[in-house]
Amino acid sequence: MDSLNKEQLFRELYKSDVKRLNYFDAVPHDLRAVMLNQYTDHLFNDRDMLIRAVFGEHTNSVEWFLNDWQPGFEIGIVNGEETIINNIDDMIDWMKKNEGFEQ
Repeated sequence: MDSLNKEQLFRELYKSDVKRLNYFDAVPHDLRAVMLNQYTDHLFNDRDMLIRAVFGEHTNSVEWFLNDWQPGFEIGIVNGEETIINNIDDMIDWMKKNEGFEQ
């Protein structure tokens, strides 16, 4: 994969999260506990460290979107208004407008 800018990386992380969650949802419930182990814990810790290193001051917004966001969630009060975030495009637009997020 060629070098990615921050916006492209954020989009790729989101795509990967969607694929991982879809796969996990397809695994029978009785096998899920087998998949949650120290190996996956370490992978997520590595991912979190890389996110902090790459996104710096935007880490909280990226982590919120990847870990907590659901379509229709509202984010940040700016000028007395909260913004509804329906997808990654909305999130990136909000970050560019309100947090100075750049590629």
